[in-house]
Amino acid sequence: MRLLFALDEIYSGESANIRLVKQLAKNLAAKGADVRFLVNCLPEQQSDFAGLAAEFFTCTADKASYEAVKAAREAGKGTAGQALALLAHPAAAWNIVSTVLWKKTLAEAPWRRAIEQACAHTCYDAVIAVSCPHYVMLALGGAAISAKKICYMLDPYWSNTSMPYAVSLKREQALYQKIDGAFITDLMYAENQACALAAYKEKMHVLPFPGISEKQDTGTADTYTLAGKIQMVYIGNLYPAARDPEPLFRLLAALPAEFGLSIFGGGREGFAPGYFAAWQKKLGDRLLLHGPVDAKTASDLLFRGDVLVNVGNRVANQLPSKVFEYLSAGRPILNLFCLDVCPSLPYFARCPLALNVRAGDFSPETLQKVENFCRAAKGRSLPYRQIEALFPANTAEAVAAEFLRVAQEIAGA
Repeated sequence: MRLLFALDEIYSGESANIRLVKQLAKNLAAKGADVRFLVNCLPEQQSDFAGLAAEFFTCTADKASYEAVKAAREAGKGTAGQALALLAHPAAAWNIVSTVLWKKTLAEAPWRRAIEQACAHTCYDAVIAVSCPHYVMLALGGAAISAKKICYMLDPYWSNTSMPYAVSLKREQALYQKIDGAFITDLMYAENQACALAAYKEKMHVLPFPGISEKQDTGTADTYTLAGKIQMVYIGNLYPAARDPEPLFRLLAALPAEFGLSIFGGGREGFAPGYFAAWQKKLGDRLLLHGPVDAKTASDLLFRGDVLVNVGNRVANQLPSKVFEYLSAGRPILNLFCLDVCPSLPYFARCPLALNVRAGDFSPETLQKVENFCRAAKGRSLPYRQIEALFPANTAEAVAAEFLRVAQEIAGA
């Protein structure tokens, strides 16, 4: 079976979604599938696909808008300042207008043409558009190709609370009319049954998250300094609406002075100017704020410190891939959850080295529980074989087997 995966590395680099799909593709190839990639990326990013069958093109139409707004936010500018920044880049401004008014970015048309051209010179059984970003799957829906069209939705579209200005239930309805199938999470499937998308449930195929994989410490994180004698480590982006670190900072402030927290990741431009500086001043050397790191370093950081900290999402329809990254390392995990229905809870509840604590609970009993857990965590870990046995459905090999079975069914191969 010949499959073409459509991936976009322009929007956020080699994202967790892209890394997961690469791992999935390797397992599909091991099962006999002919897997190829169509990638939107900058020329210097092509090396990320070394050794893989891939063709490339470059379209920055949507990224330009994102970068202009991000730069304005990082400079502490409000809505008016961000609007002025966009006006200095007419194409970026028009992309925002198109996105807000019609929920259609200027990246869709170039992506559609790239898919059509790829299918014109090679016969594929199916083209699989991976989102996020969502414009890849929307472009696939409109492409004039004979191959079966499949969307692999690792993030929700119509109900995505992080970008309400850019999503549309009507557009997702239209998408389901045009495609032959979609791989989605159980969270999305349940949500879709309560809206107009329920009419297309026969095209929806629930696929477990393929995040469990064996990891090894390669030493790339050896030069990083960690805070405190009892070291807590957070790896990942932070967002004001979905993943707020305030409860974590307040927890650290309430713990004994030898507790330290090191944060690695981005996403801070969405917070109010001076937010992190104020917490840095209050906590001093107990808080170290590192910037974003590459994927290899992020993986090695999982083996640093005493406890990995997870800040749960404030939305119930998205499960961060970081949950499986943490679990794969077999390290002690402190999970601060915000919702009773937090999708991370069923997974962390099965891990013997995880402690689930409600974010914002600073009762003496909870503080003592967290302190005891972190003190006892030093030097503890689980072997990968035990992790694999705890989460067998989430290994790349297991997910690849189910993916291939359904894809063959859709394509009639």
